[in-house]
Formats: sequence, structure tokens, C-alpha cells
Amino acid sequence: MPALWLLVAAAMAVSALAGPVGKTPASPSPAPKTPPGPKPGANAVTAAERACLDDLKLLYPGDGRCHQLLSTGPCKSHEWLVLDARAPDRLRPVCARVPCAEREVLWPRDGRCYQRYRDRDLLCPHARNLLVPNPFGLGECSCMRTPPHARDAAAGGDGACHPLFHRGPCAEGEVLMPRANGTADQGECARDPCHREGQAGVRAGEAPAMPMVLWPTDAGGDGKCHALGAMDVCPESATFGIHPQTLRPSCIVRINHLLPPTPCSGDRCSPTNTAAYSEGYIKELFQAHKSHKNFKRAG
Repeated sequence: MPALWLLVAAAMAVSALAGPVGKTPASPSPAPKTPPGPKPGANAVTAAERACLDDLKLLYPGDGRCHQLLSTGPCKSHEWLVLDARAPDRLRPVCARVPCAEREVLWPRDGRCYQRYRDRDLLCPHARNLLVPNPFGLGECSCMRTPPHARDAAAGGDGACHPLFHRGPCAEGEVLMPRANGTADQGECARDPCHREGQAGVRAGEAPAMPMVLWPTDAGGDGKCHALGAMDVCPESATFGIHPQTLRPSCIVRINHLLPPTPCSGDRCSPTNTAAYSEGYIKELFQAHKSHKNFKRAG
């Protein structure tokens, strides 16, 4: 799965980077007052739940407040909030015992605890993979999220992660793009609309130092190709890059490495607005339910 996961910039990804945080309470936020939503069905989200998800948190029924996954939240000191696997059509958090020591994760295939950094290559041997806890508090291999990476969905068992919007494992004239209706870890090779511009001045067989990426108008761009990292097309202090949550080209400015980059539009950079990423976050959590269910069936 994900990881759009998990993940770096979302609150859940921040918790993952810091290791198990069952011993470190996270500041809850009151659930904003919202009118009652429709009766939940399959993959449904109520209005109250949506209000928390827009802040990249989940509504805990026990206290009616918004809390981050993988934080102590309203739980006891030796517990943390995880996604409730018993309700696969809901995004409901429950308190569960923190299974491992700090900076360790429980590997579900053998039920043992492993250190996330020391044992990463043992459990996640493919290139540019990270060993992180998923929304259920179980260890899994996930692609790097800053900058965004993904696996080629057509590669079968090859678990190597490649930077999005680069050629990576693709053929000449193609780049690895986010897979339509896939998770953040899934990419697919597609025609590179900026291939000709990107190869200008580059020797045959060589890759450009920084790929050229199309900035589509429906993403607030100018419909032209720009080099990743370019600053001349963005407001002051911002750079042209791929946003780790939306996985779309954008002018972004990073305040620090614990918060999502701030998106920019025109000549101004707006304050960090996590609501803009909530759709991807919701999608990832429901995909986590699906992946968890499939894993249990396979086991």
C-alpha cells in the first residue's frame, strides 16, 4: 500500500518518522462542529469524521475529539491509536498496545520486533524503501516520500522504488507517473511530454541533471515544461517540485521537514492547508484496509 502514505507530510507519516510515539502524547484538537452526515455505508465518511480528516486526524468516538494515528491520544501511556481493522468500511481509530520498543516495528510475517533503521535492508532490501509502521501499527515496506517515489506497477515482484516524474525503469521517452486510481506507492510508465525539452543539450544515452516536468494548467501551472528545482518560475523562496501529498507538480516552499510543503499559486504561497490533502489521505486509509484484508487472506 502507501503509502499517498502514509504518509511524510501527513501526521501519520510524521509519527512514523519519529518512531513509535505511544509514550509521547499528541495534542488533540476538538472536532469542529458540523451538521450530522449521512448514514455511513461502504467507505463512507460522516461530516464529523470529515472535519477531523481535513486536519489529517481521525475522530475518536470515545471523546469526540480529533487525534493523530500512531499517537497516544486518548489512550493509556503504553497504548497508541491505530486504525480499527474490524471496521473495514470505516475510518475508526481504536486504542491498542504499543507492541515494540521505541524505534522498532512489529513485522507481521513473523510477529517479531525489528529496528526500523538497522533492520531496514533485511526486511526491505529493494532500493529506496523505508521500514515504517502502517495505520494498523504493523511494519511494512514503503517508498520514500520526500521526494515522492513509487514502484512500477508493471514490474511484478520488483519492489524497487523510483522517483516520480523521472525515467527510472521506463523506456526511452517515458517517465514514471503516479498510477491513476492507485496508491502513492504505485507508478506506471507513460509518455514524457517534456522529453524533447529535457534532452536539449544532453548527450545521447545520458539523463538530464534535473528532469523537465509539465506544469499543467489544471494544477495551477502555465502548461509549460520546467526543470525540477527551478526557482525562476515560482514566487520568492519557492521551488518547482512534486508535492509529496498531491503528487502533482507545484511551486512549493518547505517550512520544515515535519510539515507538508506549502503550495503556491501565482505569485503567492498560501499557508499550509492540510484540507487540500485530505482526499488523498482518506484514499490511502481505505486502501490500507484493503491491503490489510488481502494480507490476512494470503496468510
